[in-house]
Order: sequence, then structure tokens, then C-alpha cells
Amino acid sequence: MPFVADVIKTIKQTKLNKQTADHLTDEIYQMYLRTLPARSMRRSYIHRKGVSGFSKDAIRALAEQGFKQSRQQAKLNHIDVLDNQIEEIKKYTSELSNHVEVDRITEELTKRHAWVQNPQRAAWAQKMTNAGFVWMLGLTPAAALVNLTQNIQVALPVIGAQHGFANASSEMLKASQEFMRAATKRDRPSGRGILGSILTGSEKEAFVRAIKQGSYRCNSSG
Repeated sequence: MPFVADVIKTIKQTKLNKQTADHLTDEIYQMYLRTLPARSMRRSYIHRKGVSGFSKDAIRALAEQGFKQSRQQAKLNHIDVLDNQIEEIKKYTSELSNHVEVDRITEELTKRHAWVQNPQRAAWAQKMTNAGFVWMLGLTPAAALVNLTQNIQVALPVIGAQHGFANASSEMLKASQEFMRAATKRDRPSGRGILGSILTGSEKEAFVRAIKQGSYRCNSSG
């Protein structure tokens, strides 16, 4: 951030007109925000105008931003206290005549303090987490049975009660076939989900509108 502040200060000291200088400094600051980690609260200040996916869902906003903001607020409240404690420990250990063992403890405290400020997840830990999910959920017969039959057990009774079981069954079968056809299709357009590559006409228009309104959210897999 000091480097960005220096660049912005330099731009303001130039002879550029105010409108050009403000636009340039804003672009530089936006570039800086986009380089921050996903957990950073400052990413909330990235411009949203013209970006699809705005949502008025308060619960969703709390889930995505509440944790980030509470973490940042906790850092603001306590990080200076922790910094001072680390410095006092280092100063105290430097005055000891024999501080080999104490230095090891101090080094470990310093590493943990740095991790608290910027948590980093080890690659092996992420792989172990994925392996645990596959072992406990992905490969179990119970999980497979639930995933394969939830449309029949949950969706069909609800939809069929309103529109008739014959019509609901027919439309759900068509939807399943379209989904499988789209899932196996290559070169799908980004930001349109799995079904975005096969929908046409009013269905495609409604789907695109749902994405823009935030009713449907595309993830990294489609």
C-alpha cells in the first residue's frame, strides 16, 4: 500500500487536469484492490457498476462479507497489541546471557503471529481435505444413493403436487437429459453456467437475466 500511495501522490502533484488525475488514481487503486487476497475486506471496494451478479440476499451477503469484516475488525483492534508483545519478547530475549532455547520459542511465536496476520493454507492440507471428502462422502454408497435419487424423493413430489406427476416427470426427464448433454459439451461460454450453452430463445434470455439479477450464481465449474 505505501507504494500505491506514493504513486497516487505523485500523480496528484503533476499538471494533469483534475478529472484525468482522479480517473488515473482511481484506476490504479482498483488495480491494487484486485491483487489483494480473496479474504481481504478491501476487495469490497472494487467497483461493481456494470458487473453481473448483484444480490440483495442479506444472508448470502453476511456469509460472504460478515466473516471477512469481523476478521479485519479483530485485526484492527488487536494487531498492534500483538506486535508490541512480539517486540517486547525479542527485546527481553536479547538481554539474556543464554537465549538459544528462548530464541526458538520466539521464532515460533513470530511465525505464528505472521500466519495470524495472513493465513496461508498448505497445499498438502488442501489435498488431505479433498481426500477426506472423497473418502467420507464422494465414494460412499449412501451419499451416491442420496445424490442419485434426491430428484425423485424431493423434487418430484413437490413439483408433481402442483403441476401433476405425469407432466412433472416428463419435464424433469427432459431437464436431466439437457443437463447431461450440456455437462459433456466442450467450449462452454464462461459466466453462463452449464445450461447456458444449450438454452435458446426465451429460456436463454430468462437464464441470462437470472444471472444478472443474482438469482443464479455460476461457480468455477459452470
